[in-house]
Amino acid sequence: MAAETQYTANTGIASLTMGTSSLTGSGSTQVLAAGSNGTLIESVFIKAAVSTTEGMVRLFIYDGGSIYNLVQEIHVPPITQAPTTPTFEFTWACNITLKSGYYLYASAENSQNFMVIANGLDWTYFSNAVRPESTKFTANTGVIAISSGSSSLTSSSNTLLTAGASPTYNGCKIDSVTITAQGNVTTGMIRLFVVSGGTTAIIKEVCIPGVVASANEPAFSIKIPLGGLNLKTGYVLKVNTQNSEAFAITAEGRDWSYPPASSVSNFTPASGTSTTNEELLHSLAVPAGLFSTGDLMRVYADLVMTGSGNKTFRIYENSVNSLSGATKLATVVYTTETSGSIMRLFPVISATSLGAFGGATQNVQTQYAANAGTTANITVATLASVAYILISGQKATAGDTDTVQWSIVQKDNTYSL
Repeated sequence: MAAETQYTANTGIASLTMGTSSLTGSGSTQVLAAGSNGTLIESVFIKAAVSTTEGMVRLFIYDGGSIYNLVQEIHVPPITQAPTTPTFEFTWACNITLKSGYYLYASAENSQNFMVIANGLDWTYFSNAVRPESTKFTANTGVIAISSGSSSLTSSSNTLLTAGASPTYNGCKIDSVTITAQGNVTTGMIRLFVVSGGTTAIIKEVCIPGVVASANEPAFSIKIPLGGLNLKTGYVLKVNTQNSEAFAITAEGRDWSYPPASSVSNFTPASGTSTTNEELLHSLAVPAGLFSTGDLMRVYADLVMTGSGNKTFRIYENSVNSLSGATKLATVVYTTETSGSIMRLFPVISATSLGAFGGATQNVQTQYAANAGTTANITVATLASVAYILISGQKATAGDTDTVQWSIVQKDNTYSL
């Protein structure tokens, strides 16, 4: 059966300010790095943030070594920016596939400020059985009303839409932006920006004609298609208006995600150091929403050890990858054995409550091997967010060894309640 493809937005942003006439990549700037399996660059947006003189913007594919392959030259005409004249902009609908370890670079002929935004998608494959209709879309509709004028081509304080946050989402696909005047307007401009941290890149300017609304003349309105702009998680779409006139602006976006795998595992052996202190040996990050009320969480760790002193292994849960503040869920103690395991089934009572056999202190390898003990509900960090299942080891004798060979956290569908 074919693997299931899963996509994650890869939005590359670069500011070009230094001029170069090189056709071999000298003086160019990195825009985007390909993902581990490659990146599909659907389009590249080029937008001047200043007035321009005649020249070129050049795009290169860099192999990560010494080769810069010129793949596109975009002619830049002379344009004097004004409140009613947008700066140069160009969209290259390229649909090129970039190999892992390769990069998209860009340069400008003249020392003028150009913003380059690469609209890319990385992909990975779900390794278990392929699931139908597994891509989950969540509407992300950005709305804002603005009225304060600004002539800036490099900044905006008006947030229109924020792409859904990782790890819940893989990105946000923005189909269009609708601009509607809330009264009479004079000739001016609406500008759109993509913001990542401290980087603000202008992506588009929309000319606004003078319109006097009346019973016979509708107020100005326009829908701007963005061609499915893939915005990386946490990136922001912002907007400003040239004139101090009222506009309502709506962005139609869709955050996307995929159902989590039914298990999380670690097959790299980890051993404790020469100490009698408790140590974190294995950590398993449980995706948000993997477990729901009524599910069973199965945790298993394979153990090896040496020495004649007690070796205590425990299972914890925490909202962070640390034993500090963690909630203990299970315990097993070995003395002279050289191998063993710890396994528990935890009924999911709610997003913040698990059923723990023996109230987390019962010293057994598995509840199936016990003929005593009862299950107690234990409050844990919410499973609605990323949670961590932690396997710790502690030795009574520092010279002994304690090792977790492998561990797994699994949604036990066989025994679902």
